[in-house]
Amino acid sequence: MAKIKSSLKTRQKKLAEGKTKVIFPFPRNKSLARLVHKDDITAGDGAKHDILLGKGAWAATTSNNCFALLTAAGIPNHFVDRGKSEKEQIVKKSDMVPLEVVARRIATGSYLKRNPQSSEGQRFDELVTELFYKDDTKHDPIIEFDSQTKEWVFYDAKSTKRAGFMETTKQIKTASGKIVSPETVGEMYKILREVFIILEHAWASHNIQLVDLKIEFGFDTEGNLIVADVIDNDSWRLWPAGKKEAMLDKQIYRNLISASKDDLDAIAKKYQSVAELTTDFVKEDVGTVAIIMGSVGDKEWVDKIVDKLKKFSGISIETIIASAHKTPDYVSTWVKKLDSTNSNLVYIAVAGRSNALGAYLDFATPNPVINCPPYSEKYAGSDIYSSLRLPSGSGALTVIEPEAAAISAAKIFSENNLLTWARLFKFQKGLRNKITSAN
Repeated sequence: MAKIKSSLKTRQKKLAEGKTKVIFPFPRNKSLARLVHKDDITAGDGAKHDILLGKGAWAATTSNNCFALLTAAGIPNHFVDRGKSEKEQIVKKSDMVPLEVVARRIATGSYLKRNPQSSEGQRFDELVTELFYKDDTKHDPIIEFDSQTKEWVFYDAKSTKRAGFMETTKQIKTASGKIVSPETVGEMYKILREVFIILEHAWASHNIQLVDLKIEFGFDTEGNLIVADVIDNDSWRLWPAGKKEAMLDKQIYRNLISASKDDLDAIAKKYQSVAELTTDFVKEDVGTVAIIMGSVGDKEWVDKIVDKLKKFSGISIETIIASAHKTPDYVSTWVKKLDSTNSNLVYIAVAGRSNALGAYLDFATPNPVINCPPYSEKYAGSDIYSSLRLPSGSGALTVIEPEAAAISAAKIFSENNLLTWARLFKFQKGLRNKITSAN
């Protein structure tokens, strides 16, 4: 995506400022804004405050990479571009909902104070979700909707529910006065669960447990509900290898009574490490699919595979015509060349009738091989048996539809590429939505 430029004149204005970020207008486009991360780190509703040099740039990197991954997965959000400064994001203007929505995989922190029956480190197979009202004067109370009284009920977030009752209110409104309905909150919870699953998978690829996650929502200028604000190292708990004592997140700072220079230096290293790890979330260099067809007559079938592969951007595609029966030396030459020049490689063999090509490839390379034979009506389609009944020691997969071959290749790449995994997440969600929307 091309960089969107901003001007120095615009930098002098502010739309809003919080403890850790400033929002500026964007030139020439009133529907966008510049979100600039500050080097400030705070805790206790701002009661504890320090400057962590570099935090703004690390926060922007982390947030930009997380939102880029969510965009690839089809999650509606405010991210537009990375912006010109290393501390900024270009985002859609949002009418912010004054709620923080939290998902928990592991029981820890204030959750244990509200739920003393739970134990530290307890894992929730089904995500636990909670809602907090953004108000520093009330210390961000937990909030629930009472379906009987039709009121929102506030509770002290650090007490058990009954002991922590505070007050009620009839309506929750956005910054512009838009009423936030219980149905809207239900949609926020649905999106939150998807966001958590995506980021949990991303961190699991680094053997890091995403313990919990806090996100915020807003409405864009067209009234669409979107994930907004930031997702950075202040937004979650991260435990490497599931070990709390190795935490990488802001909780380290929250736990300190006061922060010395050495403390801040140690925290800075963790913030920098997290930002660097998230660059893996957006690596576009996926790999290469080499499609080898047995003859020119297979080209129409190959074109269908290529069309489906292009939906998963970042995958390079090579097509070759070579017959294992008629030109085995030529096939061998191509395999050696491809294997020596591609670190991530999947072969798709497209050959009808007697398919020796897939088996030949499978024994010629340790890389994955997918058979996708163009089947015919002759002999009741039994010509695909040569792709199914393979010699002992062969591990080639066989699928009989071009789309399936493309999806299989993408899933193989998704093991080492998070953007491809996210695009598959979006693709499969689309399939589910087609079914449910038809009912």
